[in-house]
Amino acid sequence: MFPQYLSSWTSDEKIILHLWASGKTREEIVQSLAITETKYTQQRMEILRKMNTSTEAGAVAYALANGLITFEIVPSSHLMKMVRSLTIREVEVLCTLAEPAMQGETLGNVAREMNIAQGTLKKHLERVYEKLGRFGITNRTSATCLGIQLAAHRQFISGFINSGRK
Repeated sequence: MFPQYLSSWTSDEKIILHLWASGKTREEIVQSLAITETKYTQQRMEILRKMNTSTEAGAVAYALANGLITFEIVPSSHLMKMVRSLTIREVEVLCTLAEPAMQGETLGNVAREMNIAQGTLKKHLERVYEKLGRFGITNRTSATCLGIQLAAHRQFISGFINSGRK
């Protein structure tokens, strides 16, 4: 169940949530909504409070998982091509970020869940951003959204991971 009824959300809050899902930065959101940094910060804090999370990635993941927003970070036709450019571990990182228990967690907690160092996790994410930046995967929020989209294609992902690809 969604933590707060949708009717209690302002239109700017709904738009900000969708812009986070599309990987927009603070600066891009402030500019596109023609609001001040202070107003953005206030709305950000209100969204996170309503979502009972501390990160944009957690808010977006929760909203996607619970149907508040629908969003396909990349067209399905590009998904296979994108995934094939990644290592198995990079796909695992994306899928772990999308797990409900990890949504909104710190990178340190995600790294512990994966039994890797936080620095190693950051390196994996940097490589994902390098490989998929042209598709808009440039930050943790967009990476989490992609992970959620990948989770919807579990059969393909399972085949990819089980293929033994490095």
